[in-house]
Amino acid sequence: MGLRRMGLTGIGNRTIALALTKLVLLALALPVFASGCGGGPKAFRVGIVPAVDMTALEETAKPMVEYLKRELGVNEVKFSTASDYTGVVEAMANGQIDAALFGPFSYALAHKRANAEAIAAGGYKDTRKLRGYYSTIVVLKETGITSIADLKAKAKEIDFAFVDPASTSGNLVPRGYLLSQGINPDKDFRNTTFAGGHDAVAAALASGKVQAGAIYLPGYEKAVEKGVLDPNKVQIIWKSDPIPPSPWAVRKDLDPKLKEKLKKALLEAADKDPAAMKSITETFGEKEECWVEVSDDDYKVIRDLAASLGMM
Repeated sequence: MGLRRMGLTGIGNRTIALALTKLVLLALALPVFASGCGGGPKAFRVGIVPAVDMTALEETAKPMVEYLKRELGVNEVKFSTASDYTGVVEAMANGQIDAALFGPFSYALAHKRANAEAIAAGGYKDTRKLRGYYSTIVVLKETGITSIADLKAKAKEIDFAFVDPASTSGNLVPRGYLLSQGINPDKDFRNTTFAGGHDAVAAALASGKVQAGAIYLPGYEKAVEKGVLDPNKVQIIWKSDPIPPSPWAVRKDLDPKLKEKLKKALLEAADKDPAAMKSITETFGEKEECWVEVSDDDYKVIRDLAASLGMM
């Protein structure tokens, strides 16, 4: 995925300042992540970036919780989130979580800030190769916009929603593409907001709060499937090149034996307990066939992209 091909050139100072401010202040705003279980094996704490509603995830992810408890040999597995993506990065940096399911960009930030180590991500069963995903820009059909050129011409009439400053498909990639097309989101749209999650962008489009937004393709498809978005009222006007899949990562000082147990559990999940894997992938609307082994090198393209935009 070449940077030039994607047309990503620069990024607004306002977004950079917002992201940096959050990194400084989030330690004061973080929720309390679970501690270990007294008198027994420590609880294993997993951070999840808030791409979807956490309340729903807590219910649907129960098969994965039980699977990890068995495979890791712990009494408790806790899934938690923070108010935004960088909050999960800070939680790992502060030792409040043992592992996390990051987006590609938030992982790159976690690797730099907290020495996070990617161990597994979505792939294909037959080849064991990584399976990429896509970012999209979605608009309300009532705007009459059918292309990026139309979006640029009508920018002053548009309220636009990104997901989060540290979201790959919900900010980094689509923002860079817009800039490459001569659209500065911070200046050209009537209003630009961060909704917080991909499902929140879909809800903002459905309610008419915004007329356009960035959302990853699985999130768009899931919103259509659930009836949140009506395909007769919205349409995709841009789709990105493939993006490396969201990685599971561990903190640097995690017990090596526990890290290997987690990696083994993730790599074997599709065969050993497919219901457990589906409880995660289907919640996020992804169609991953299995999790395959990854390393930090698989996310170099994301680091290079973020650096080219002044975001790292």
